[in-house]
Amino acid sequence: MIGLKDYPKPNLRFIRNVWVVEVSIPTSIRHLFGNGSGTTNNKRKATGTIDKAIAERRVTELTHKIYKEFD
Repeated sequence: MIGLKDYPKPNLRFIRNVWVVEVSIPTSIRHLFGNGSGTTNNKRKATGTIDKAIAERRVTELTHKIYKEFD
């Protein structure tokens, strides 16, 4: 069983003209995401903005949403 302290830190990336928050999926639960084969390595949530300052303010909120999906 994994907990919040075991989750990887988020990264902010610029993909397809929008900032996204990306978190690596822990290997022990990767089989639960994507097509189930365990090849999906990251979970992403779009910030909905091209402004980096606004995106940085949304990182914590979106990271917690991703962590809830992991739980």
